[in-house]
Amino acid sequence: MYKSIEKMISDLEIRGRSKDTIKNMIFAVSTFSKYYNSSPENLGEKEIINYIKYCINERNLCRGIVNYINSALKFFYVVTLEGTWSDLRIPKLRYDKKLPR
Repeated sequence: MYKSIEKMISDLEIRGRSKDTIKNMIFAVSTFSKYYNSSPENLGEKEIINYIKYCINERNLCRGIVNYINSALKFFYVVTLEGTWSDLRIPKLRYDKKLPR
């Protein structure tokens, strides 16, 4: 396990996240890392965008799961690695708004 993943676990525990949330967020970052077969701290914005496109187009994941992956990666890069995140370059998916009948 990468040291940065261990730090992410610590950051999530400090914020009082549940064990299931920690497990799911670590799984999201680990799956992203395995997709590129590289340490997550060595990957950047371009890889994140391509991975999110892969999740949408090839894995056919629902919007909620893709947004969860997006949030987990954002937490990892902003809180754990103390980096930056552009919501304009890596936006969350919008949900369809249904009007009442």
